Amino acid sequence: MPNYSILTFIDGQSDQEPAHYPETARDRYRGIIYEALDTIINSITERFTQPSFVAYEQMEGLLLNKLKVLMCLKKKNIYESITIKM
Repeated sequence: MPNYSILTFIDGQSDQEPAHYPETARDRYRGIIYEALDTIINSITERFTQPSFVAYEQMEGLLLNKLKVLMCLKKKNIYESITIKM
């Protein structure tokens, strides 16, 4: 059975293996930054693929299409002669 010390739980290494320490600050933070970016990307992907968000996206498209039609009618001066009920 291996002999573990309190340092095993702090740095994940046993006392028989030398702990790995990065040589530069860039090496030290590279893994942390990539892990953070991966977490952010996964969170954003999960957020925008939820079923409720798809419904909101469809409602937004409906409203934008309605606005586009109204702006087109107003540009052609047809808007004043048409009453649109919402």
